[in-house]
Amino acid sequence: MRYETVKTKKELDFRKESYRRDNYKTIWENENNIQLEKNNFNDWIFLILLFFFIIGGIIYWAITNNQKDTVIISIEGKQEIPLKKRN
Repeated sequence: MRYETVKTKKELDFRKESYRRDNYKTIWENENNIQLEKNNFNDWIFLILLFFFIIGGIIYWAITNNQKDTVIISIEGKQEIPLKKRN
């Protein structure tokens, strides 16, 4: 939060309009004071980043989904080839 001071009502109105041009919104106002606020959150950047993370997750899943580490352990001399998968 910042505080600024001006000397006249005309200067207050001028500063108010300059802040409004920079996308600040009026929170409250009276004859001698005004509170303005600007939200720096950008919806488009959020959506673009969300999109890339979702796409990245899908690509990661697609690449690693078929990379399974399978181990077969057998007693020596009694090896057999499994015909089907066992759980």
